[in-house]
Amino acid sequence: MSDNIVLHGLDDRLDKILEDTYYQLIYQEQVTAIAVQLAGWSEGEADSIRKTIGRKIQKELDALIPRLVSDFISHGMKEESAKTLASAIQACGSYSFNKAHSYEYGLIAYQTAYLKAHYPVEYMCSLLNANMDNTDDVIKYIEE
Repeated sequence: MSDNIVLHGLDDRLDKILEDTYYQLIYQEQVTAIAVQLAGWSEGEADSIRKTIGRKIQKELDALIPRLVSDFISHGMKEESAKTLASAIQACGSYSFNKAHSYEYGLIAYQTAYLKAHYPVEYMCSLLNANMDNTDDVIKYIEE
């Protein structure tokens, strides 16, 4: 998930935050916990990075990274590890989501897969109807 960046073993404190997701940075709350526990940021400061990631504002996230790296180092992380973690957080800015939404996303994905597998004609008809205003999507779905 973190663009194949290996996060396991960078820091024991990090391992505790990421162990539930097999050491992948997936949730915005993980970034908040990392900023608080590994960089010494306040909850409010950490929430600013979560908001930036949630809104997918890469420019703002990129601006926060140098300070984050510096704070990781000043709170006991090796420079190389700090940069690796910061790179993973930058990558996370394009795909992470709120943990509270993960159940709903999973449920919708399951329901969608079920309908597609068991009712393929009805599913595709509904999908095409819902996207009829977007020619590019319709072409992609017809090809499928």
